[in-house]
Amino acid sequence: MTDEMYKPLQCVEEIIGRVESWPTYILMHMFYEEPGVRVMKNVAAFLYGNGVPVEKAADCYAACRGQRYVHTILNGVSSWYKTWDRYPCDKHVAQYYSMRSKHVVWLNGRNRDVEELALPEVIMAEIGVEGAKKVGARCEEELRRWINNVRAKGCRESEENDECN
Repeated sequence: MTDEMYKPLQCVEEIIGRVESWPTYILMHMFYEEPGVRVMKNVAAFLYGNGVPVEKAADCYAACRGQRYVHTILNGVSSWYKTWDRYPCDKHVAQYYSMRSKHVVWLNGRNRDVEELALPEVIMAEIGVEGAKKVGARCEEELRRWINNVRAKGCRESEENDECN
């Protein structure tokens, strides 16, 4: 066993790249928005489509969003992954931003090696933390703080002063 702390965000970043290159809407979903059905589907589709294993995806999302959402996120992400794995021939089950092609593409069951551009092409307005400025400067600052906390500690700190919710 190693002395190094498990850091779920870094595990995912090693697979798909640093969060600064992720779509802003995914960062907002993962760090600020309530993990409802639509939000969890978007996050799960992004991680699934970009090849992140289910355990790492769920751990990362839970670490980013906070302790009070752990069970909701673990169950929700696992459920979406199982659904998509169960129907490998289904087409157009969700859209996600591909970190490889830098376009929004269709998620087609397990057949995720074939990237099919989602048409009409969705305009990706923002990539990275800077996109949170549109919500407010304070939101961008908080997002940077949460990312740094999750990178350093493996989880975010208390949510009491969360200004962007």
